[in-house]
Amino acid sequence: MKNKKEKDTAMSIADTLAREGCAIIPGGGIAYDSVKALVNYGKRYYEERNEKRLERFHENLLKEGSGAQESTDNLKVEFSEDDYYSLLKSMLQDEEDDKVDYYSSLMKSIISGSVSSAHKKYFIRSLKELSVDELQLMRQFYILSNFEMKDDGSIKQQLKSIVEQPSPMVKALIHNLIRLGFVEIKQDLHLPTSLLEEFVPLIIVADQLTPQSIGKECYHEIDVFVATFVDEKSLAEVRFPSVGPYERSEDEIEKYSSSLALLKSILDQTKQSYIIANPERFTEVQKSAKLIILCLDRFENPMLYYSWNKELLEKEKVFKVILDVLRTTGKPYDTLPGTEASQVFDFTKLDVNLSETLKNEIKDHFDRLQA
Repeated sequence: MKNKKEKDTAMSIADTLAREGCAIIPGGGIAYDSVKALVNYGKRYYEERNEKRLERFHENLLKEGSGAQESTDNLKVEFSEDDYYSLLKSMLQDEEDDKVDYYSSLMKSIISGSVSSAHKKYFIRSLKELSVDELQLMRQFYILSNFEMKDDGSIKQQLKSIVEQPSPMVKALIHNLIRLGFVEIKQDLHLPTSLLEEFVPLIIVADQLTPQSIGKECYHEIDVFVATFVDEKSLAEVRFPSVGPYERSEDEIEKYSSSLALLKSILDQTKQSYIIANPERFTEVQKSAKLIILCLDRFENPMLYYSWNKELLEKEKVFKVILDVLRTTGKPYDTLPGTEASQVFDFTKLDVNLSETLKNEIKDHFDRLQA
């Protein structure tokens, strides 16, 4: 953002006086000329700093956005002098040079009419109260609440990761965001408010508000969502109190993993894009899925299903894959009998014919959608 040469330069009063043509005489006290020299130095520092800020601020205002036409149009738009001078005053009084670009972005947003009149003065005042670190934290809240990342897929977990950062400063920064109304706490989760959602795009350019800008990736659309109610990490864990001390045997864990591996192999062969995940993850991406495969196992947590997007479970686009048997009868155990599916596959006995059948049914499903 800015050249930190002056900010990081060491200085002493003696050196400053020498540059101003004054010398300290041992035992001679403080001469009026020395005081005057320091005053002049301080004035020049602030004048030069303010001039540089004003230059950068106005250069940004004239900088083209999506094209030359946009820049030309903005020059013709009328705006309030009060807003202009209020924002300039805040910028010049701000302690951080790095925030000049944020101020110029907010001014451009005001000129373009993107800032609501109800929040305009508050945003100008808040920008001065926010540090660069807090603004970058707001950027994280914005991105991680709007995109489901490939390595996580849970907006809830992504937001938790912000608060759980090891830096001791994070709690203090978040406290100020809460004070200013940009973050709120609901059910022990720190959430961005509508005020943050409105403010951040006004001061940060769009290409800095993408997953890629923070080194992340996300899914946009998928063909198949495979709902595994038991994630692989918890295969050997007890799921409910009713199970008691019982844990999965090594054979059961191996069989479950093999079933998922087979399903993955079949989907790879069909060339359809897919995600295999717990339905609590990728909740937004699921909406684009043209086929949902329910992997049913007696160790699943049924509460996950009841809080899931049931409107997605239309019979025509649901396949069931049965992964386990009922212990009392040894028969395939459909743990969600009330959910209708167009196809049901028994994965309790894996064989080549089953793989081919499922692969063909998936292909037929997508052929029908394209027809």
